[in-house]
Amino acid sequence: HTGDTESPHIIGQTLANEKGTYFNPGPLALAMKHGFIYLADEYDFAFPQVTSVYQPVLENKALYIKEADEEWRMIEPHENFYMGATGNTNGAGDESGLFQGTNLQNAANFERYGVVRQVFYPEPKVETRILSKRFNVDKEHVKPIIDFVSYVRDAYEKGKITNTAGQRVSLYITQNWLLTGDYKKASELALTNRLPEACRKVVSDIADRCFK
Repeated sequence: HTGDTESPHIIGQTLANEKGTYFNPGPLALAMKHGFIYLADEYDFAFPQVTSVYQPVLENKALYIKEADEEWRMIEPHENFYMGATGNTNGAGDESGLFQGTNLQNAANFERYGVVRQVFYPEPKVETRILSKRFNVDKEHVKPIIDFVSYVRDAYEKGKITNTAGQRVSLYITQNWLLTGDYKKASELALTNRLPEACRKVVSDIADRCFK
């Protein structure tokens, strides 16, 4: 989802060609009809009046599209249809200020999700395997990077810095290290240089401890 996502982008819309008008089903309609998995990614970038289109679907009811032709007007959920959603704010708004552009969602909408999970970063040994396999390097070479991002994440959780190090950061550090041969330089290029000035000293000190 983005800020300009509208319900026709989700359920479908009427289009025209040289033969006249026709209904073009959206991804939700297609998933429900054919039994696909539908992932509503970046859910909280959409506006709540748009995400309300999902409410009957989340209750395992039919999707009614009033402007559709007869074939697509009433879509019963296929037995293999499954819907999930992802977001950074859990629908409650952005308290940290890091996820600009997200929107506070309707509580009645979120109540319809029967299973909600918070996804944490991989365990260090798992993330080590990911980096080792992704870049074809020995695990001992990526251990300092895993130590670094782990300390940064801990500093963020304790309120010492305002930005954390997601898994993309660990990937970028490894990539930069392979290019430069310098762990600290790689961490500066991937993370430190884009932090607020007040946070750079903390992260730089962490890098000095991890990259000896």
